Amino acid sequence: MRKLLLLLALITFLSCKQEKKTILENNTLFDYTSYLLSHPDTVPSLDIEFDQPDSLFFVQLNEKLMPDGCETSKVFNLKIDSLTFAARLQQPCGVPIFEGIKMNVEILINRDGQIFIEQEVVNDISDLLLKIENIIKDKHEYAYNNRTGLIIIRDKKADLSQSKLVLKSFLASYNKHMDSIALDRFEKHLKHLSLKQLDEIKKERILILEYWNYPIPKPPRV
Repeated sequence: MRKLLLLLALITFLSCKQEKKTILENNTLFDYTSYLLSHPDTVPSLDIEFDQPDSLFFVQLNEKLMPDGCETSKVFNLKIDSLTFAARLQQPCGVPIFEGIKMNVEILINRDGQIFIEQEVVNDISDLLLKIENIIKDKHEYAYNNRTGLIIIRDKKADLSQSKLVLKSFLASYNKHMDSIALDRFEKHLKHLSLKQLDEIKKERILILEYWNYPIPKPPRV
């Protein structure tokens, strides 16, 4: 009788573990996109208004991440609307930065609302999506260690909402690319993968918002 009870307890325990995994896989509310895009929870998570001038944005970044002055870099997660993005603040402070490998995509938005990706003008939304899709698929030029950095530079008189359009376009192409990997490897869409499976395909590509700041060095404290 005792052995039977132990066996029933073991079956119940295993069933609960399996049920939790099934709930996770079938729960479409699970934010798998943020899970793929973000750093681990061990890094700081910031909620800073994205649609504001770059100068104000950098002030808040410095206050929250580097209040005591210069550090070479700091990784963090940035909450934008309902999503969480991996990000990094680069503040060289006189430290040389290695630029031998092209691993960042530079996006410029001018005061006239024009968008430039790698110095090429974007003609319309379809052209924007095509350029981004080619970047996401490129496994060599923009994927150092499978990481693609996005540097969005906005003119102080630019339409700030344009940067969200760019971000949403990158996100759409990224999701499409990662979903194709999930189908190829597990024969399931992203939203049906377990955490272990998401961790595996996350190694294939991650997008990182890069913020480069070159402040005037502070005088040494006396």
